[in-house]
Amino acid sequence: MDNEGVPVERKKSKSLSDNSKYYKAPTNEEIQQLRETTELFNTNIFRLQIDELLSEVKIGPKKTVVLEKALHKLKNILDNMKSIPEKSLSEIQKLMKKKNIKIPFPNTPPKDIQYKFSFKAPSSVNLVGSYLLQTACKSPTINNIDLAVEMPKELFQEKDHMNYRYFYKRAYYLANIAANIQDHKKDFKVKMEFDLFQDDQRQPVLVLYGAGDGSEFDFSKSSFCIRILPSISPSVFPIQRLAPTRNNVRPTVEMKTLPPTPLYNNIILTETAYVSHLNTLHRYVKSSTSFKDACILAKVWLNQRDFNSKNGRLNGFIFAMIMAWLMKCGGPDGSRKLGVSYSSFQLFKITMEFIANHDFVNKPIIMTDNQEPISPEFTTDSYSSTNEIVIIDMTGRVNLAANITKFSMLEVQNEAKLTIQNLTGEDSADKFDTLFLQKINSSLKYDNILRIPPLSVPAPLYTVSASLDNPSACLHLKRKLPNLLSKALTDRIIHICSFNPVLPKGQYSINNWKINEKMPENNSVIMIGINLEANQSTRLVDFGPSAEDEVASKAFRELWGEKSELRRFKDGSIKESVVWDLNPNNNENVERSLILSKMISFILERHIGIKTISSIRDDEETDQSEETYAHLFSTQLNSFLIPFDSESSYTFKDAMNAFHEFSRTLQGLDSLPLDIVSVQACDPALRYTSVFEPQPIKNSPAIEIIITFEQTTRWPDDLKAIQIMKSAFLIELSKVLLKKEIIKDAIINVGNSQHKIEAVGYVDFVLESGYTFRCRIHQEREEVLLKRITDSNAPQAIAKSNEYQECVRALTIIDHHFNHGPILSVKIQNLCLKFPSLSYTIRLVKRWLAAHLFSKYHISDSIIELICAKVYTNPNPWDIPNSGWAGFIHVLYLFANWNWSEEPLIVPIELESLEPGAEAKQTQNELLYGEKKCFNRAELYQRSRQALLEMREAKSNSAIKMSKKDKKTVNTTSPSIPLVIATELDPEGNYWTGKSQDRPTKMVMKRLKYLSQAALTEIENIILKGHDSDLKKLFVTPKNNFDVIIKLDTSKIINYKENLYYDADHKDSKKIKYKNLEIDQEENYEFDQFNPMDYYLYNLKKTYGNIAYFFYDQYGGDSIYVLWNRKAFGDVPQNWKINLKYSTMPISKDSEDVKPNTNAILGEMQRLGQGFVKGFVINREI
Repeated sequence: MDNEGVPVERKKSKSLSDNSKYYKAPTNEEIQQLRETTELFNTNIFRLQIDELLSEVKIGPKKTVVLEKALHKLKNILDNMKSIPEKSLSEIQKLMKKKNIKIPFPNTPPKDIQYKFSFKAPSSVNLVGSYLLQTACKSPTINNIDLAVEMPKELFQEKDHMNYRYFYKRAYYLANIAANIQDHKKDFKVKMEFDLFQDDQRQPVLVLYGAGDGSEFDFSKSSFCIRILPSISPSVFPIQRLAPTRNNVRPTVEMKTLPPTPLYNNIILTETAYVSHLNTLHRYVKSSTSFKDACILAKVWLNQRDFNSKNGRLNGFIFAMIMAWLMKCGGPDGSRKLGVSYSSFQLFKITMEFIANHDFVNKPIIMTDNQEPISPEFTTDSYSSTNEIVIIDMTGRVNLAANITKFSMLEVQNEAKLTIQNLTGEDSADKFDTLFLQKINSSLKYDNILRIPPLSVPAPLYTVSASLDNPSACLHLKRKLPNLLSKALTDRIIHICSFNPVLPKGQYSINNWKINEKMPENNSVIMIGINLEANQSTRLVDFGPSAEDEVASKAFRELWGEKSELRRFKDGSIKESVVWDLNPNNNENVERSLILSKMISFILERHIGIKTISSIRDDEETDQSEETYAHLFSTQLNSFLIPFDSESSYTFKDAMNAFHEFSRTLQGLDSLPLDIVSVQACDPALRYTSVFEPQPIKNSPAIEIIITFEQTTRWPDDLKAIQIMKSAFLIELSKVLLKKEIIKDAIINVGNSQHKIEAVGYVDFVLESGYTFRCRIHQEREEVLLKRITDSNAPQAIAKSNEYQECVRALTIIDHHFNHGPILSVKIQNLCLKFPSLSYTIRLVKRWLAAHLFSKYHISDSIIELICAKVYTNPNPWDIPNSGWAGFIHVLYLFANWNWSEEPLIVPIELESLEPGAEAKQTQNELLYGEKKCFNRAELYQRSRQALLEMREAKSNSAIKMSKKDKKTVNTTSPSIPLVIATELDPEGNYWTGKSQDRPTKMVMKRLKYLSQAALTEIENIILKGHDSDLKKLFVTPKNNFDVIIKLDTSKIINYKENLYYDADHKDSKKIKYKNLEIDQEENYEFDQFNPMDYYLYNLKKTYGNIAYFFYDQYGGDSIYVLWNRKAFGDVPQNWKINLKYSTMPISKDSEDVKPNTNAILGEMQRLGQGFVKGFVINREI
């Protein structure tokens, strides 16, 4: 046994000069790793995560053993293919028809062509791409191995580069390869299909999949497919004839000047450079040991963001080529930007920084040895005049970015900038998941999504000139539509780009087809992602050029047609302009949110010839095919925030104005014993987050405010007396306001608490404007007295007393109403002003939660608003949303992916912390109670995580104690979960999640997670298919999972018009038979704020909360849903006790153990709700 290093016996010390491994100096590699860990990674954890990721995504040699055999067999087949002499077009078509293969021509060749088609074995067969370089990584779909098959030079004639002749012969060659492989199906059976390389129908490729028959060459388990790419030698055609400014496709109609065909030319040039690109990358793989791993990191990053060549975006190959170029130059004065000794993460990060900051539009990249063009016809100017993005490869001939538009590159750069921000941020160690593990679905990340269906007729944009270089009208529209919309939307948007629909799971391509079928028309759905400029997207006027600029004015009028008009503005200027009118009868905020949709709809109909749907259609309207309309999704959820039959134009602004006016009135009163020194808002309606905008009408919810009187020592020291004094002040204040005719009415309410020390009293003031304000009095004296009694050092006996517990409850109410509530109101209001769409997001999330029956008893308004704020102030992995649609989706994503039991939620709510240099300001600001705010994100995370760990430990210890005390005792209530929401004000999460009653239960969070996941899946399907009517399904919750449904009388529900499925024909029991009684009732405000459903639900929870869970849609719900707590039933019998708070029955005749008597309990519930409970629906018996 080797005992080296075990201190068995003291031996003579070894000198440092010994060669013992314990005293060896660190190697250069180890020193480099230590330096990187401290300087680059900031923490060893991040480095370990990178290493673990690389080990997980790399493809091991065991998976490719059979694949290697299949590749050797395939090469042998390709090398030994028999030649076919020259044949005419009709002859080759007949030949392939006999073999049941359809030649994948990009378009139908002219029947009168005179040239011939022949076939010979390839000049060479080369593995190209990531497989040979060992830079391939595991993919969510399937990996491909690219096999470049070089077609012999003698198959082509001098002018075959023109008019698709090369592509016709290429298609024939590919069909022959398929035929030869098919002939070997006995000894080499594979599944074959054609696909399009980079979505271009001029570049069909043959894709081979494992047959799945378990044979010697069955590579189906390798997660690879083999793509056969036809290629040619660079000497086949004169290079200058394929320059980007040359025309190689002649039109069928006469044209004065022939437009260039840069895409057409670049494809041919690309197919001469496969091996050259391979050799270039191979050289850097050999020179840098980290190059391969850096390429793999880049591919993981790109895959997680849906960036690939099929979407016309940056892919792993171009990223690798840029990185290779930066190892040669790219630095100041042409020096190297990357070194061969750099680690994989350094290579990845610096390349990402370059991509994020380089001006690709105006600064083309030339990768030639001397960074100069190879000839006058291949200059940067010639490329830039015909391509939006220019990255010229090492040969000086191929534009690697020919298929990338400037808008697609800007999108990649935006994601790269977010990545660099994450990597250089204070808490970069905690951003690993965001960068490499979290999937960012293209369909879900934009502020607005425009879905263009396949067009039956090409758009007017697809001119004869455009068709020469773009055989697909769809592909051309996909490239050009962002340009058109960008011209129209100007600075209303930050970014716009087009992309393919996200493929269903397991689907590799949308353009693949069987080898015996004709190439399908490339006419797929087009998605346009739009990110908005929040402060500009809702403006009313678009300013065009001055009337003096005739050229620009003409272009503006061509863009907007009859919408454009010449106007004189206040500054005296005369400009072309477009004005968007608002309907004065509708809500201004809703009308403004529709402006962008109106603009896009107008442009699409004028220039594309397609109408647009931007609001949810009724079921009877869905008979019109979704494929005849474009769809805009951002505003389609507006209807869920407007009560049925509501035509009110009142907004949050009106309520805020009423509040400020009333506040000034209160503070100006001089006839009270004490002056009012402050009036604080403490209501969602005054921080823009109530689901429905506050209305000055009957039965609208009262708006909570807090008034504070000037300090005086005359307040009593008795807690009960303080509450009496506060009630007296409310009465006196009511009298003064009524006397001055400032209010219509005042309703005093001392609260429904049995404890006289709780600050639950208030007064409702009904203003002349129609708004109702609920005023509570804040008195610091009672808080001081309560804190004395609830001192944390109180003896255990006192802590268990009823008086002590009453004081704890009273202090909790004070914290909720007077301390934390106003703080939240101010912070959320500020955030709503900074992020205009945050209000819409919060309202929509609250509506969605209520529709799924989560009430304030399950998850509080405070927690909902903080969670929504998180996606704006700490938005990873997304960018900050600028529409309620995007914000809503991001919140659902957070619900679906947040590991609440392991990770605290960091929610910066201080505006200062969102600005640069926030940490430096930390020492300049003090917390409300004298503590400093925590602006350092890393410190905030550590403190909140520690609080979460302590909370979990306390919960665990409590459970252990309870188990030791009585193993038969079962906690029949659903305990709250360890959950921390931390802010700069409250790093430990004490304000809003510190008390167990504030936190949602485990059952609530699990249900919320499942519902969010289902909602995200449904949204993806809706966007993919254009079924906008299915958006209603997002707000429909499954009902069969509940045990009992309590049906309510809708005529007794005062806010029934807020119900998602309001029945306009329901019977309204409030209608009075006699007119004089109706008049009297209209003048009675006492019951306007009384909602019997709130009290009924409160009593149900209070009486039966230990044996049942109650779910209700607080916005006009017509049923209460009950789920029995199974722990209170037969699984764990209970002994009969005198003080059991529910009806029981014996489990059996001879048993002393009992269980709840559900039938009797339901009878009691009916009696509690007598008058508005219609009956019960029992889904499941116990």
